[in-house]
Amino acid sequence: MSGQKTSGNLKLIVEFYVIYPNGDYFPNVPYQGLTNFDQSYQPQSWGKFTLLGTKGKFKSKYDEIAVTKVSETKMEQTGLYNYGFYKCLPVDGLRLEGAYNFVSPNWGKDPQLDYLSSPGCQFVIYFKKDGTFDDKGIFYSGPIPGTSNCNGGKGTYSIDNFTITFKDNDGRTVYRLFSLPGARNPATYDATIYLGETPYYKKQ
Repeated sequence: MSGQKTSGNLKLIVEFYVIYPNGDYFPNVPYQGLTNFDQSYQPQSWGKFTLLGTKGKFKSKYDEIAVTKVSETKMEQTGLYNYGFYKCLPVDGLRLEGAYNFVSPNWGKDPQLDYLSSPGCQFVIYFKKDGTFDDKGIFYSGPIPGTSNCNGGKGTYSIDNFTITFKDNDGRTVYRLFSLPGARNPATYDATIYLGETPYYKKQ
């Protein structure tokens, strides 16, 4: 099981937790995702999650968080800060269609953001249902996007175990943690996706 820790009324994801059936858990899963991830990764940071009825607890060497289960996909923690924990629904084999960026959720409607649809290097990635992508600059290696010389790329993508793998036609491979916002159903929702801990918004 994987879950997202969200903060406040904005429901922004601040951490991804991975929880195994035996209760072992790890907070703040690396942005590269769960490919090649196991309990040898920062072993001192692992903890134990327990749940008795509706009362649960995350406890590690560094932290202890009491939570209340309110549904099959949500737990709440109330204290100095108010956090919600949302179960990530499986995304294995998911295919996307459309253009995404992390600049603004209104980029298809705000004329001031029309530049994101212009040719050249932009903070935009295009996905197709056939498993291909066209990166205009989110994984660039070179000058800042918006200049004339940036290294985007095209290739194929696959999604498995909350990890999206980009295989670029030039031989590069990039891994990123992948999910939808908490408890969203991938069969019916695609307006926002998370690559690492960054939200990407679909052009409307």
